[in-house]
Amino acid sequence: MGSFSTPLSGLTSAQEQLQSVSNNLANIDTNGYKSQTLTFSDIFLQTGVVNGSGDPVQIGSGVSVSSTDSNFTEGNLSATGTASNMAISGNGFFVTQAADGTQDFTRAGDFTTNHAGQLVTPSGELVLGYPAVNGVVNPSGTLQPLQVGSATSPAVASTMVGITANLDSDSDIGTTAPSSTLSIYD
Repeated sequence: MGSFSTPLSGLTSAQEQLQSVSNNLANIDTNGYKSQTLTFSDIFLQTGVVNGSGDPVQIGSGVSVSSTDSNFTEGNLSATGTASNMAISGNGFFVTQAADGTQDFTRAGDFTTNHAGQLVTPSGELVLGYPAVNGVVNPSGTLQPLQVGSATSPAVASTMVGITANLDSDSDIGTTAPSSTLSIYD
């Protein structure tokens, strides 16, 4: 019966790889989905077999999946035209909360708002964030559902204006550009 375990381990590992590839293909158009790859390793017998010089000999006994790795490289960012959609540039995840209180992590930012004005995932999980008071985020606070649409910020008068402009390339070095008037509305 032991002679069947080696090829059976290969078949089992191949089946797991096929499931991983199938899952990757099934989610190819899923927002925020990250593909997975499997890493395989040899299974060695743990018996004390030694060669003629007394060195231990490792005899193969099949293969197994040693790890499943997710590809967390950054994908392409594209505008959706929906104000509640978000994207993460760099490392990180959005934290969501299911109806039963469990927290999950996602990189998919295809959010909408619910009837209470809270940011939610397509499946209705609440998107969580740190609380903010008067526009100041408190990262030591506890995560809470993000409320959108009801927050207002008081207007603040502008104190500086910056302009980036190109001068006439035909002008001599050291000449002053002619002055002009520009109306600015805040």
